[in-house]
Amino acid sequence: MTKRSLSTSESGLRLVNARTGRVLADSVEIARGLVRRFVGAIGRHALDGALGLSSCDWVHTFLVRFPLDIVYCDRDGSALRVLAGIAPNRLAPRVPGAYWAWEMRAGHLAPYVSPGDRLIITTPASEA
Repeated sequence: MTKRSLSTSESGLRLVNARTGRVLADSVEIARGLVRRFVGAIGRHALDGALGLSSCDWVHTFLVRFPLDIVYCDRDGSALRVLAGIAPNRLAPRVPGAYWAWEMRAGHLAPYVSPGDRLIITTPASEA
């Protein structure tokens, strides 16, 4: 993946639970850099796919308009903590050891991931 601050759509990339093989999101956005990670889902009306926040062990939902499911993962993509339906204007708990925080609309991520599951980014061709 090329290094970008934030892509509006990482075309063709999917977020997959490696243990179950379930496609969690058909589109992936990666937020890198302090400002992009801080902004995250602020001001959006919805998230259509997964938003990945790199170098992130703490998430807020201030000024976010809808509840989020959040999965914190280590550098290898192993889920450390799964949070379901975090309401707007909240501060989620800090998760030491987390490198990635994955956000999706509530109900679209947490029911399909358990701590210890590995989340991976794939392309449809790599899944064949």
